Amino acid sequence: AASDAIKEFMVSYRDNFPNASVTPKLHIMEEHVIPWMRRWHSGCGLMGEQGAESVHAHLKRLEDRCGVVNKLQNLLCVVKDHNLEASPTLNSLRPETKRRKTNN
Repeated sequence: AASDAIKEFMVSYRDNFPNASVTPKLHIMEEHVIPWMRRWHSGCGLMGEQGAESVHAHLKRLEDRCGVVNKLQNLLCVVKDHNLEASPTLNSLRPETKRRKTNN
């Protein structure tokens, strides 16, 4: 089973590299992959580096759009905008923005 293979790998890793630290990826594999697979009945492929990079790029765009100098206020703005964009229910509650009239 996958859980046994991960356990064996980590034992081997620690035995063969006793001074090496457990990297974040190894920690995720050891502590979070099996519970994820049990909960979602699939692997973590969709949440790999490409998915993480996509999320990071999205959050960076939100951060740039918020443009608040205060880090806490900027973070609050990013989280608020992300929640509005990611949740169809919340997004449907977003007030409609009025377009400015142009002088043509």
